Amino acid sequence: MRSLSLLATVTAVFAAPFQHCNITFDGRVPKNYSVETFDDPSKYVFHPIIFTKSSRPVEVTINDGSIFLAGGTLQTGFRHESVQGVKTFHFSFKTDPTRPLNYSHEYHLLWHETNDYSTSEWVLQTGKPFSSAKDPGVKNPRTIRLTGRQSETPETLIWSTDFLPNVWHNLALTVGWDTSVLSVYYSQGTQPLRRVVKNAANDNLGGGQFHFGLFKLPTGPETIDVVHEGYQGTGINEGIVWDGVFIEDSSDGCVSLRP
Repeated sequence: MRSLSLLATVTAVFAAPFQHCNITFDGRVPKNYSVETFDDPSKYVFHPIIFTKSSRPVEVTINDGSIFLAGGTLQTGFRHESVQGVKTFHFSFKTDPTRPLNYSHEYHLLWHETNDYSTSEWVLQTGKPFSSAKDPGVKNPRTIRLTGRQSETPETLIWSTDFLPNVWHNLALTVGWDTSVLSVYYSQGTQPLRRVVKNAANDNLGGGQFHFGLFKLPTGPETIDVVHEGYQGTGINEGIVWDGVFIEDSSDGCVSLRP
């Protein structure tokens, strides 16, 4: 039995000429960048820059070789890359019809991991939950689900919607690190964001790292070591297309609702 959970990440930013909030992190990828550019430290793009329309979407894919090395040990259950940030997190994503997901697995699309790596304060998920005890209310695996602190059983479902194919899904999460509340804004396509959750209680303590990409859990009994055991088939060719990834300072209540 092969074990593998998969994750990879890259970034891009949704152009926002009507953006007035202070940008604290901008992950936009210029249109002239190639895959090789990400290996060139002189062209490192993850820093605050002014918005223009010169960005491009980037697809994150996983395959059989997407294995993560942590502390000298291969995590045959996981795949992992990451970026960091705080405050209001903006991102847009859609499915790729040529690289479909396998919704019999649980996927994490975005999460914020605590400083000690013991849990995540919140996670954006799709697919069939690996653990029915953690997510007992999920009936439709083809949904986008924002859940609260991952160490809780069951996890708190903060918000969900259908994961429609070939549609841009736009989300913004305003995180109160000191107040432990979280607000959610959502839209599709080119529509402006609309608040769908206001100040939901959530344990946001722990600081940490902001991750987005594609993280695929294995299938198998809930009692297995999910990091190193479980099953994943071969010939994996799956992807999520990302755009509009940036973080803004919302300490004064500012949240960008439209590009």
